[in-house]
Amino acid sequence: MKSKILILTSLIVLSNLLMAQTDTNVIYHDYNPDVILYGSYESTDSLSIDINQDSSLDFKFYYVNVSGGPYPYVKNMHDNCKYTLYSFINNYDSLNNPSINWLSGNIYWNSESFYDTIGIKIISGSDNYYGWIRTTYVNATPEEIIIDKYAFCKIPNYPFRLGQTEIITSIVSQESNDSTVVYVSDSGSGVVVQSSKTITNVSLTNIQGVVVSSQSYINSGNATISTAGFAHGTYIVQVKFSDGGVFTKQIGL
Repeated sequence: MKSKILILTSLIVLSNLLMAQTDTNVIYHDYNPDVILYGSYESTDSLSIDINQDSSLDFKFYYVNVSGGPYPYVKNMHDNCKYTLYSFINNYDSLNNPSINWLSGNIYWNSESFYDTIGIKIISGSDNYYGWIRTTYVNATPEEIIIDKYAFCKIPNYPFRLGQTEIITSIVSQESNDSTVVYVSDSGSGVVVQSSKTITNVSLTNIQGVVVSSQSYINSGNATISTAGFAHGTYIVQVKFSDGGVFTKQIGL
């Protein structure tokens, strides 16, 4: 079993070196070949992933040997990492939807709870960063956890979607049920936000992922961000509310 672990480690290192990244705003890693973790009574494999490449491990796949055999588990590896299973996100367009149920701790995968894509959220201060891991569990002898690929978006609060590997300029704006509207002023010198909810923060991010302007402690239903001197192009407006909700819209200047 020791030689198999050494081979697995070598494959992971080689896969890291061959990682293909087509968008500097997205960390994209495609294991080639896929990483396979085997579970047996003699020994078990595990894999920990640093999804945002900050030298801190975030998420782990592993087995636990019990009387009934090796059981596959997943867990977050620190408090600022949360995860969600496919059953909680398959009805939502992006991972920043406030209705998604985010989990902490370890979860045993059985035939009812396992799904092939896992959503990841990394919390940094008041910002959230999103990613996903695609994997498959095979209930065989020995059991297998197959990790295929993962992606992580480096733009804070960006409406990243399952399977997304690059920033797409034609993203669909996140709709709001409270008549929140975002538009460019008639003069073209500002972005206006109006909502029936209390706005606490508004930020404007360019398509390269750089926050070019922001306002905090607004505590009102109206806000305007000046865009004087900004280059023409696509921007992402992110609005935070006092109830913890987030609204995102793409605009063109």
